Amino acid sequence: MAVAPIPFTAIAEYCNIYDVEDGEEFHYLIRVLDRTYVKLHQKDGESGSSIESKTD
Repeated sequence: MAVAPIPFTAIAEYCNIYDVEDGEEFHYLIRVLDRTYVKLHQKDGESGSSIESKTD
């Protein structure tokens, strides 16, 4: 499964459903975290290892 950024509409919908008080700040924080996750996953794909946790 390909890793892609979380769509703006998904973040906005989450804010509406869960009554997030500061939607702009929440959106900013999610974008920062999401950007980092996507970058890590892309680097991980280049090296051939996996960042997903294993529960064995």
